[in-house]
Amino acid sequence: MDEALVQKFYQFALDMIEADGMTQSSFTEEYLEGLVEKVVQTSITFGKQLNDEEAKRLKFMISSHHNMSFREEAIILGDTNVQRWFDEKKTEIEWKYWSRYKRLLQRANRPKAVIDENEKIIDKILDFSGDPMIDQESWSRKGLVMGNVQSGKTQSYIGLINKAFDCGYKVVILFGGHMNELRKQTQQRVDSDVIGDDSSKLFFGRPKRIGVGT
Repeated sequence: MDEALVQKFYQFALDMIEADGMTQSSFTEEYLEGLVEKVVQTSITFGKQLNDEEAKRLKFMISSHHNMSFREEAIILGDTNVQRWFDEKKTEIEWKYWSRYKRLLQRANRPKAVIDENEKIIDKILDFSGDPMIDQESWSRKGLVMGNVQSGKTQSYIGLINKAFDCGYKVVILFGGHMNELRKQTQQRVDSDVIGDDSSKLFFGRPKRIGVGT
């Protein structure tokens, strides 16, 4: 599969969606099928026809971008010793990491409604996680956030990491998949959307600025 070719026509598809004036509510399965078919036909015109595998990949990327819904979450607290804190302090925080990640999402034409709703969820997670800047004895907090394949999990945990750094958390441990390819993809996403450097170049003394680093 030619991933670069798929990426090229993915950007073309996003332009078509914007030109059609589609909203989240009007973005149906029928529209998606027709859109992918138009893109495939366009690829033939350019002499770079997408094969079936590439067309499926394109469809997945488009649906992952647009078919996101945020539902009311269920929250169960087993220990209420850690106090809620976020609403009181959020205006005092300098959102350095989050601001540049948000600009990256906007530059990638991520819908504003998705960014805003996702931020509300991230803020609520932080609120239940505890204030890292309080001067008291150490405390422990464990939690679980779940989502299905197309619910924007990556955008959520990347956004959470960025906001956690802004809030004062010093160390974040990210558990990746056990498969090498998934591990590699996760590293590339963190490099681009959190660190801003291509980590594969760091050991050679020539860090390359990417993603939020630009």
